[in-house]
Amino acid sequence: MANQTNQYNFDSWAEFLTINMAENIRRCERSQEKLKKLHIELDPHDYKPTRFKAILDSDIVATHTNTSADSEDGYSTIKNFYHCPTALADQETSAKIGRDFIDAAQKQDSAFFDDAWLLTMDGCIPHLLTQFALRSMSKMMAEQLRFVGVDINDDFYVQFHVNDNTVSLTYDELVLALKRQMGFYLTNLKVKKMACEICFRHKENKVWFMSLP
Repeated sequence: MANQTNQYNFDSWAEFLTINMAENIRRCERSQEKLKKLHIELDPHDYKPTRFKAILDSDIVATHTNTSADSEDGYSTIKNFYHCPTALADQETSAKIGRDFIDAAQKQDSAFFDDAWLLTMDGCIPHLLTQFALRSMSKMMAEQLRFVGVDINDDFYVQFHVNDNTVSLTYDELVLALKRQMGFYLTNLKVKKMACEICFRHKENKVWFMSLP
């Protein structure tokens, strides 16, 4: 993985999560069974993945070959086998980037206020982009698992949970929420461009973000 940047780069983060999660599963004892589904537990505040449960065709939970599941619910802690290339890996760095962005945004738009840009507040733009990244992760997961040699069921799927609740990551709902927030807080084109630059690495994602009204 590339060296860490001082940007959120949610798209690069999604790629890291996918590659790292696949490596966690590759190291699990699967007894030559196919993987049926993957449950990922998220931190309730910033939605970062914390634990996982890989469920096989037989409904047995696959665990790391050198460890047992962390708890009776079958979840195991996600281990970092790779270096995360974005600032989202470090809470202090992420907070500084957010603070710097808010200060710069307020110089361009006096109506921009602090609570508009938080990673830990549900509905805020960074929190919504975190959910987009998780959705991208779920879409890339099957291909990456096959790449590392993990057999998966034809109906394999990924499901995210916060505590005991399933997290819905429907594209249309996320886009609607993002457009609403951008309509409130990113009406200034310079501020929108600054947000775009710290949130995405890949050109196609920057184009997508800037195209949203």
